[in-house]
Amino acid sequence: MQFPKLAAIIGSLSAMVLATPTPDLPVATRALPQIRLCKDAQYKNCINKDVTVGTCQDLDKSWNDAISSIDFHTPDVGTCVFYQDYGCEGDHVESDYNDDDHIANLDEYGFNDQISSFICDGVA
Repeated sequence: MQFPKLAAIIGSLSAMVLATPTPDLPVATRALPQIRLCKDAQYKNCINKDVTVGTCQDLDKSWNDAISSIDFHTPDVGTCVFYQDYGCEGDHVESDYNDDDHIANLDEYGFNDQISSFICDGVA
């Protein structure tokens, strides 16, 4: 009788199905990392900005050359470089999630109201 052999095969297949890893969620369903961009020093008058890791992001006109402080909401933004010009060009300043004060006042870096674009590497 082949019943024991069939039961063993079914049991093996069941174990393989249960051990198969589930696929990662599509990027669209995962929460994006965020930074907080503020028009005033000491994290006042702020917005939370979604970060697409590894992609240069230009700021819209209302935030271009208007940022005075930057804070990190999630460690998965990694290190971010903030540029003076669109297209992640020109002078820049960088910060990351592990910096103690993040950037409470860009004036201390000589970079107040000068940011037009940024890119984050996602390496925490």
